[in-house]
Amino acid sequence: MENDGKNCHLDSFIYFYAINLSSNKPLHLSKMKKTTLLLLLLLFIVTRCDKEPGQDDQYDTQLAFPSTIIEGKSSPSEAVMQWHQGAQIGVSTEGIPVHRNIPFSTNGTGYFSSSTPIYFPKGEDSFNVIAYYPYNPGISGNTLSVDLATDQQIILYSNNLKGITAANKNEMNKLIFVHLLQRIHIRLSALDETLLTGNMEANLKGSTKGIVSLSDGSVTVQEGSIGIIPLEITGTGSERTISGLLLPSVGSSVELTIMVDELQYKWTIPLTGKENYVYSYGVVLGEGNLKVSAPLTEGSDAEAYTIYPVSSNNPPPVIPSNPDDGEAPAAQIYMETPVPAGGSIPPDSYQVTHMISNLSWLNNSKATGEVRNYTIHYDTDETYPVWVAYPLHPTYMRSGNRTDDWQYDPLIPVEFQPDLSSAWQTRTVSRGHMLPSASRSASLNLNRTTFYFTNMVAQNSEMNATTWNDLEVKVRYWSSQTEYDTLYVVTGAILPSPPETISYALDAAGRKAAIPKYLYKALCRKNKQTGEYSSIAFKMENSTTGIDYTRSVLSVEEVEQLTGFTFFSKLPAAVATEVKKQKSLSKWN
Repeated sequence: MENDGKNCHLDSFIYFYAINLSSNKPLHLSKMKKTTLLLLLLLFIVTRCDKEPGQDDQYDTQLAFPSTIIEGKSSPSEAVMQWHQGAQIGVSTEGIPVHRNIPFSTNGTGYFSSSTPIYFPKGEDSFNVIAYYPYNPGISGNTLSVDLATDQQIILYSNNLKGITAANKNEMNKLIFVHLLQRIHIRLSALDETLLTGNMEANLKGSTKGIVSLSDGSVTVQEGSIGIIPLEITGTGSERTISGLLLPSVGSSVELTIMVDELQYKWTIPLTGKENYVYSYGVVLGEGNLKVSAPLTEGSDAEAYTIYPVSSNNPPPVIPSNPDDGEAPAAQIYMETPVPAGGSIPPDSYQVTHMISNLSWLNNSKATGEVRNYTIHYDTDETYPVWVAYPLHPTYMRSGNRTDDWQYDPLIPVEFQPDLSSAWQTRTVSRGHMLPSASRSASLNLNRTTFYFTNMVAQNSEMNATTWNDLEVKVRYWSSQTEYDTLYVVTGAILPSPPETISYALDAAGRKAAIPKYLYKALCRKNKQTGEYSSIAFKMENSTTGIDYTRSVLSVEEVEQLTGFTFFSKLPAAVATEVKKQKSLSKWN
């Protein structure tokens, strides 16, 4: 049944009729005017048609939605979108019951409610929620038409809430919106303010028309719809912001034109198929030239270009928004970096290394140049860190300096990370550090890198605070033993194997992340005097077992067999096999 938000009040009619019957005066229906009788009959029919049998029992709690807008890592800070008061989204449901394009509004906080309510289903009924912005009352079907030549409107889309039942009444039910159209953002400044006193225009030449599917959020570009897309220019004085929208299209390009008085500057932008993407540039206007750098994202090393007004001798150059958008270089392999059996990183995963370029973050470091912090192998399908590998040495540690600065990992797209700004909604698990906070405590800045959401695993809370913590403390002790060189550590998670099923924890936004069955640590170090290598590993069940690390010992070789990764691949070939067979605590006291 489709809920149109009407409330049925048949009881009010019955009450009205009862009052007349209870009157002291005799009621002569035969003398009532026919018009009155017809009105009463019509009221009865309307209330009966407006109320489905059992509706009061079927729906008793209205849905309202907190929300968040996911911005890609390519988005500069000033391009981040915020909800405004009165913003409206259209909400539909697929399942039982069905709703179509119900308007929901916010007061600017991102919390959406509606005067035409959608109710939680009852019993075994369930539905999926689809939402889009901005609300269009005239929409028909499940598609939106896009024409960027005439309408520069951001389109947001959410379909993360699936299988909503009566059991979800006490959950957050947060809508997670992503941008369906790509964006361009240009920060322009002039060396001399007088250079911007005249006329200024900007536009793109590219595909202008497309169709957005509200069923799955896909965008289809209409072939041959090449036209001019106007860009918005804001700002005063010597600074301007140029912004607009593009249709995502792999293997094609758009031509950007910036016109300052009679001078036209152009460059070609290669397009990427990446979702939630922002093409960003910094532009400095000088006398007869533009200096263009890209991208604008914080911490990036912008590549600079100088372009001149368009002429027959100066064709538009090709300037990518991010020179790194091409094929990623091969991952750097360190002593502690596990290597997958096939030699290549599996699909649906990211492997990144966080580096330390500011050596003041470290404790009495004698290093020169960049120092590695840690490498993470992250599964984007099951939303969990497969392993985190890191060197451990007193230079990384000092007492105190815990920040609790929970934040997204800047090297992995936000849409693949759990929202752990607050605790897991699943209360039996905690935000378990793979690289412990205390193992990167030399400075506040260094410690902050351990609070990236990708470094967190859904870990049994009691285990995290007891037996696992005891192991982490012991590992730091082993790293401080002066007769040994750097301790190489891999902390990993192992999911249940079929036919066992994977359990999931819910993040702050209600998204699922896999709960590992086991957690492990693999260690390797070298004696400074003898040059002898030693290794050991520990595997603990991710539950409240009370079994300490001394009864959880296994060899690194056994961990390799469990995980399919090769550990400590930089060990000398002559000793690697024997070293990885070790499983005695005698050398780890």
